[in-house]
Amino acid sequence: MDLLAKGASLTGNLRNHLEDMLYGEFDADGIRERIGQVDAKRCRAELKDTLPDEIYQNLEKQDFQPLRDALTRIFHDWL
Repeated sequence: MDLLAKGASLTGNLRNHLEDMLYGEFDADGIRERIGQVDAKRCRAELKDTLPDEIYQNLEKQDFQPLRDALTRIFHDWL
């Protein structure tokens, strides 16, 4: 999310690697389902002790929608 906000994009080898990992494993519905699973419970368990408190609190106030938006942007070619 932070890298996307700073203008990074998924290209070249990184994009190809992601596409290889998705091939045969996840279709558009599977990707959407996984993105939908980025919820408060999961984010609290995975991110609360990892992110600086200010960043975590801001995401929590937004119900972690910025994370789901970033994932949607990353995976848009496969949705």
